[in-house]
Amino acid sequence: MSDSDRTPLHLGPAGAPKEPQAKPGAAAQPEPQARSEPPRSAPPPLPPQVDPRAAATRASKASSFAEQITSSGRHPVILFGTGESGKSTLLISLINCLAQNDRRINISLGARIFSQSDTIAEQYYQQAIMFYERYTRDFAEGTQLPATLVEKPYFIPIDVRPPDGPEVKLAFLEGRGDWIRPLDGDSGPVFQDLKPEIIDLLTHYSSNASVIYVAPYTIGEGTRESDTGLCGAIVKYQYHRNLPERDCHLFTLAKWDTFAEPLKDDPKFASVEDVEVAEILMQRYPTSWARFKNLPIDPDSGRRYFMQYASGHIVGGIVRDPPEKHRSTFDRYPRTMWNWIYANALEAGQGASRWGKRPYLFPEVLPVEPPKPSIIDQIYAMLGRR
Repeated sequence: MSDSDRTPLHLGPAGAPKEPQAKPGAAAQPEPQARSEPPRSAPPPLPPQVDPRAAATRASKASSFAEQITSSGRHPVILFGTGESGKSTLLISLINCLAQNDRRINISLGARIFSQSDTIAEQYYQQAIMFYERYTRDFAEGTQLPATLVEKPYFIPIDVRPPDGPEVKLAFLEGRGDWIRPLDGDSGPVFQDLKPEIIDLLTHYSSNASVIYVAPYTIGEGTRESDTGLCGAIVKYQYHRNLPERDCHLFTLAKWDTFAEPLKDDPKFASVEDVEVAEILMQRYPTSWARFKNLPIDPDSGRRYFMQYASGHIVGGIVRDPPEKHRSTFDRYPRTMWNWIYANALEAGQGASRWGKRPYLFPEVLPVEPPKPSIIDQIYAMLGRR
């Protein structure tokens, strides 16, 4: 394996004070300076994070989602992203990374989580089968994933068995991006509350979960709506989650190949300093990125990470085989995320550890740490708490 294949991607606990390490022989990049003004027009002050409907919903819901996940012994992986963010495509790229590209690690669809006698739950298990079997096959053959149109969130159970490590059982929570789209109107709440099933999971599940925020580099007419939607998801997560200190969080700058285009041989597609990725997130996702970096989590706990991500070589809406010289880089993105998910699942709520001691699936992919929150980050986070 070449040295370039061992270049760490950007996956480190946000808020950690350690500075990025420059490559040997390369000039160190300066730390980004605090801006007196945000790079785009500042978003309006955010409303109170709790709306009147939330408390009633929280008190009235039974704990079926949490109970079923607990009894199944599966590690939940929750993905937040607005419509067209590439959230479902990211999930398919993770499945295909193991199913198509690296058969040393066995991946399979797991057993149903809910009782087969539950008609609605059985319908969603059939949807999970459709996602795992047909959508992943179609994606591998060049067909882009259709929009998610389900009415309720559902779990996709996934079993991962590496040749030289323990098996993990996962439950990926799939749903529609417009469930976190900001509400319209000049008055009233800006953020939608989460679906009752997700509220139930956050409120009653007592072990650790993995939470992924999908922030695409480009989306629709701009990232403003996606930024506000992700900020709302974090606000609602904080309100409903009873044990936030146990969870692990990953902020993902998705569609990285639209910024650093591999077809143009942009070297940043394969290797870029983490300070630049953080700067892009601050420019395009000022409120959600600041809110993420200011989650009430010990910065030394190793529970808050970020990375750039490319789900595949997608050109004009068509999935293509990547050029051979870029194939290893495309593979590194899902492998890095798998390292993170696998370690979280094995941790099982016993306390986070540093990456040097955490188990991983792919030893050639190692993480680095990002910069700590800046003054601008703290200002945006304060706006989110108003």
